[in-house]
Amino acid sequence: MKDSIRKHIDALLDKDPEDIDEKKDDGLSEGEPKYAEIFVMINNIESFYGTGANPKASLLLESFLLETMIGLKKNPENIVVESGEYYVRSIAFTPTPRVGWTVFEETVLINTMLDLYNKSLAEEEMPLIEGGISFTVYEHDGTETDHHEGVPHDHNHHDDITDPDQTAESLAVLSVAEVLPMRLSDDAYMFLSRYDEDTVERLFEKTKLDDGVVYDGDVISEE
Repeated sequence: MKDSIRKHIDALLDKDPEDIDEKKDDGLSEGEPKYAEIFVMINNIESFYGTGANPKASLLLESFLLETMIGLKKNPENIVVESGEYYVRSIAFTPTPRVGWTVFEETVLINTMLDLYNKSLAEEEMPLIEGGISFTVYEHDGTETDHHEGVPHDHNHHDDITDPDQTAESLAVLSVAEVLPMRLSDDAYMFLSRYDEDTVERLFEKTKLDDGVVYDGDVISEE
């Protein structure tokens, strides 16, 4: 489960364009625009603040969140990046699985960083960061959701492209409950599989929930 996905990504990106099977992207940019959302949730924020909390632990937590946000902002594919006391999230326009794969790589880097921070916290006998990292894909045509009462807005408006079901946030919480920190929605798994089915299948385990199927993993980069 902890085999590196980075080498597979690099190998795919280094391919000559003429050697790539273009059928993998055929028709996938048609229909409604697709967006990918990454949601990083800290589920034990109370362990780092308040009475008895170690100030150094809170500094490390804040550093992890800051580095996560900076990394996501550096990715030009992300058109929305926001953060709060206990989360960071981003939204990227992903018209094809090939683009979605490059965005998905961010979740691997975040999970690798989380692993490093937690190793440092463990060495100092401090609370570990219970972080959940989710990756979802959804369609949106840019029209308004119900809470805007039908008032038209620009297609690039933040609320226009947000998943109305807040799936990414929900999965970021569940991933911690299920131990493995990374979780893909069913749609995200299928979307990425159109680009590299073998790798996605090898790195993520299918989990059945009452209301659907998700895929759990713990992928760490070796670089």
